[in-house]
Amino acid sequence: MIIPRCIGACVCLTFAGAIIGIPWPYAWFGSLIICTVLAVVALIVAPSKEWIEAYNDCVRKKIADDAQLVCPHCQVRGKVETEGKTVKVGISGGKATAALLTGGVSLLGTGLAQKEEKTQAHCNNCNSRWII
Repeated sequence: MIIPRCIGACVCLTFAGAIIGIPWPYAWFGSLIICTVLAVVALIVAPSKEWIEAYNDCVRKKIADDAQLVCPHCQVRGKVETEGKTVKVGISGGKATAALLTGGVSLLGTGLAQKEEKTQAHCNNCNSRWII
């Protein structure tokens, strides 16, 4: 499927180059190089069937887990969705020490807040959000 698209793109680029005044052999050779690089990148980046199946399994498990959650506000089961969030939880001791040692210069790049990965839940029934 990738090869026919690359041939079509190569022909289009050759005509486009000829329209703007590039001689056709140079336009064809340049478009051939561009299309070859794009085809190789597409083949390298294309996900494998195993990766797609593993991703689908994770999605199915998340949907099944979310269906078991009960909203603490309206007590409805099956309407809660979860997602990962990075939350600031306080001052990092290591960052504060680095700020003292560098005279505050390290604060420009890092800040003092310590961040942790938490799970945020959202109820689609009562529209409330909370951190788990």
